[in-house]
Amino acid sequence: GQRQMCIRDSLAPGTYDVDATATGLKPGHQVGVVVAAGETTTVDFVLSSVVGSIAGQVSDADGAPVGGALVKALQGGVVVGSQMTATNGTYTITNLPIGTYTVEASKSGVTSQKTGVAVQENQTTTTNFVLGGGISGTVKATSGLALAGATVTASVGGVTKGTATTN
Repeated sequence: GQRQMCIRDSLAPGTYDVDATATGLKPGHQVGVVVAAGETTTVDFVLSSVVGSIAGQVSDADGAPVGGALVKALQGGVVVGSQMTATNGTYTITNLPIGTYTVEASKSGVTSQKTGVAVQENQTTTTNFVLGGGISGTVKATSGLALAGATVTASVGGVTKGTATTN
């Protein structure tokens, strides 16, 4: 529906610049609006949404696409938009108000998070994720002393997927 506004009896005859603003919408501005003595001049505005998008791809540690991952755009801990990735790992979250977001991608209990993702008016910000777990810990001798220089290798079927050396 339409919402009416009226500034009456408080404006002296003259020429005015008139602005309309609303949270989350692009401001409207009209110049040269003439108000005659004893008359009401009609000024209408159409305020458009100020939005942008976040898009990207979610892949695993080997670079393979991750379909069915949930990607969420949050502001202040509140989900503003979300999307599941397609089978090729891509996603697009549209109609996000301009601002800065924390974006999370997750699947099967593994989550990756990026903060400070800026959404700008009528633009798409690319944010890609790699979902993969990791291994951390300590290597100790039977005496309980931590060992420096020990090599730890993670493998699948005899194929090394990652290595680290203790410090």
